[in-house]
Amino acid sequence: AKVIDQAKGLAFGGLMTYPAAGRAAQAEAWLKSAHDALAAAGFECPRVSSGGTPDMWRSGENSIVTEYRPGT
Repeated sequence: AKVIDQAKGLAFGGLMTYPAAGRAAQAEAWLKSAHDALAAAGFECPRVSSGGTPDMWRSGENSIVTEYRPGT
């Protein structure tokens, strides 16, 4: 985020992951940790994106995720 923030013409847009099927809870824990670390460093994280068709039916269970991408 720091490198992106300092680069001309770029803006940090958030975090993105593609967790293994059945591993959404582990991905959410990592995303929460990364989101908190960014906030502590003074960075906004407007998007937290996750995806994967096998777990799309459980997408509402991820409290930190703002966007879910089935079919990715």
